[in-house]
Amino acid sequence: MRKAYFYLIVAAALWGSSIPVVKLGLLHGYDSLGFLWARLSMAALLSLFFLKPSTARSLLSQKSVWFWGLCNAGGFIFQFLGQREAPANQAAVLLNTSVIFVALLSALFLKERLRWPALLGIALAFGGMVLVEGGGRGRWAFHPADIFLVMAPVLWSVFILISKGLSQKWSQVSLLVPLNMVTFLFVAPIFPWSHFPREPLFYLLSLYMALFCTVIPYWFYFQGLRRVTPTVASLLNSAQIFFSILFGCFFLSERLTVPFFVGLAAVFGGIVLVESTRSGREGKQEDSRV
Repeated sequence: MRKAYFYLIVAAALWGSSIPVVKLGLLHGYDSLGFLWARLSMAALLSLFFLKPSTARSLLSQKSVWFWGLCNAGGFIFQFLGQREAPANQAAVLLNTSVIFVALLSALFLKERLRWPALLGIALAFGGMVLVEGGGRGRWAFHPADIFLVMAPVLWSVFILISKGLSQKWSQVSLLVPLNMVTFLFVAPIFPWSHFPREPLFYLLSLYMALFCTVIPYWFYFQGLRRVTPTVASLLNSAQIFFSILFGCFFLSERLTVPFFVGLAAVFGGIVLVESTRSGREGKQEDSRV
């Protein structure tokens, strides 16, 4: 069990480092689209290490896998565009609210009933997002970039719902190669509008994100997920918010305000309420099928 916790915390820490690294590259003046293209192209190549041709061929023949990759690619594009203007600590909170939108989409399209703890969690999270939006910048002013930072988790929530269906038919590790390949194929067309500087740092940061923020954390996450319940895995995965903020403060010297801390507590509390409620219901459904 301790090994599982270790795997999941490592995955959260690596994923949490992604947002500050993106911001660091953007502060160096790197083009956001070129930065994204370099990261995902390297991730697609590195994930070939896990390639099983017959499995990949079967998965790529399914339309849902392509829509799955499209949602993931769209989420990344919105993330990189939104982080042009947003501080890393604000992006860390807003980009990790997918579980809230998963609950809402499940209620709207899958007819799942939202119990009162989940409704309270959603209200808390949205209130916290408002505080984070103002407190993260140190001033109360809406910025258009924040729309991108909200659209990203909306798309990733669709991605999560599709992932749930796919993971019931395929092992999670076998999904890694098709995921990175299809995601990159949808991002590939932005190449003509992307700029790639000659600075070694650009490619070092891109390689870091491809290896340590994409391929390796997925391996740690899948290893941990095999040994704990989905509830524990989801809650430990939410720790990446705190790792992102920690790295942002340490490496980017970002300032945290009282409204930001209040908003952060509200968002994280909302995530815990929603995730615990939904996981508990799914656990009962599993028991009823035994």
